[in-house]
Amino acid sequence: MVKDQHPQAVKEATATILPVWLEAFKVLLNLDPLKDVSNQDNWDGLAVRIQVFRACVQVHRVMLTETRNSDA
Repeated sequence: MVKDQHPQAVKEATATILPVWLEAFKVLLNLDPLKDVSNQDNWDGLAVRIQVFRACVQVHRVMLTETRNSDA
């Protein structure tokens, strides 16, 4: 994995890029979800929400793995 080959780059990206992305995710998820589903012709907002949740799950899994590995 990238983190094994370039640990410093991953740490820097995690410290600088990840917080910006997480803040953007919060903004997107704070939008009224009824607007995403009320227009049956355009469900793009709902699709974005699904992808945000998937990304958050992946970030969570990676962080849990890192925490467990650093504790061992």
